[in-house]
Amino acid sequence: MKWSCWAWIGITGLAIAQDLPPPAANYAEACNRHAFATLFGLTRMTEGNVGFSPYNAHQMAAMLTEAAQGTTQRELLTLTQLPIQSSERLKWISETRKFIPDHATEKSLDIETANSLWAAPSHPFAPEFIRLVQNSFFAQSFTLTSADPVQSAAQVNRWIRKRTNERISSVVGPESFDDSGAGLVLVNTIYLRSHWASKFEPGKTKTRHFQLPKGHQIPYPMMHQSGDFGYAEEADWQCLDLPLAALGFSVRILLPRREDLRSDIESGLTATVWTELAARMNPESVHVSLPRFAFTTELNLRSLWTAFGAKRLFSPDNADLGNLCTTWPYYVHSVLHKTTIEVTETGATASAVTAVPAEPFADATPSPQPLPKYRVFNADHPFLWFIVHQPSHLILFAGRFAGESDD
Repeated sequence: MKWSCWAWIGITGLAIAQDLPPPAANYAEACNRHAFATLFGLTRMTEGNVGFSPYNAHQMAAMLTEAAQGTTQRELLTLTQLPIQSSERLKWISETRKFIPDHATEKSLDIETANSLWAAPSHPFAPEFIRLVQNSFFAQSFTLTSADPVQSAAQVNRWIRKRTNERISSVVGPESFDDSGAGLVLVNTIYLRSHWASKFEPGKTKTRHFQLPKGHQIPYPMMHQSGDFGYAEEADWQCLDLPLAALGFSVRILLPRREDLRSDIESGLTATVWTELAARMNPESVHVSLPRFAFTTELNLRSLWTAFGAKRLFSPDNADLGNLCTTWPYYVHSVLHKTTIEVTETGATASAVTAVPAEPFADATPSPQPLPKYRVFNADHPFLWFIVHQPSHLILFAGRFAGESDD
């Protein structure tokens, strides 16, 4: 069973304060608990770049929860932090999926999430499961036109390319299918694109040194601008909100003051800490320096989900996915997740780093009036980044930038 996520991200806009329907707020809290558990696992596994979509990973786990029965379902409920009552958790999910796109202002944010089910004619999904995921997850159900694994993979990948605006060409491989035609595939994609409300001027982008985790330095293009942004700080860290043009969406960057503090900061993040941090963000005048970068992360979340307690799901002998298909017993052999992030002067997903004196902008116009007192937010070393739906605090994307880049 395969899952994938893709994102091209740009940034803009101011957060809006707004009452959130309880189902969406409850779902956001459950999803964020799962997000920080996953982030903790991923940051322990690598010192380099990593990105993922906790929202889409959670959506896949939630769909599998509805497919499962017995102990397998109970383990998935622990994984997802969703309520035991099916009607309650489905209300949380469907209300959230309807609520988030409502805050994407026309033409300022492209956001599209899509779920699909793929089965051979001889082994279809259970009709009750299809109706459930159509109503609550807005999923589409498709019949594979060939028993040949190569052609089946090509059919699914064509759908993925269309749903991600051609940004990703291939996720599912022939190994996801078998010659018997008994394979089932669930796919979950997300596409998000926007622009900074206040764009970085390309002429101010300069090559500067970026501090790698092991202490080495590399030359790196750093973007610069000054403005009023949501900001909070402590002795060990700084946090910055860069708003999106789409009201309610922003990029939050958590920057350790020093590299030796990063591990404790990463491991200390929880959903409760996240909510408290959001409440502390206040408008401040800030000099911002961010790297321009692009990278891709490909993950198999199976080991993390197993560590979180969802063990039976991956066992051929013990998995109980009785609601998925009535004609064949199934288990999940992998949970593949792929995320691509691109950060430029016009659009970005970025995080920040230590407070070091920033170089003044050469083309700034002198003023006889006293200049405002600026905070300095210089992301020249590894940091955490998040794309956030602020009314709910729901994390759509998260990760760490540590210096490598595909651009």
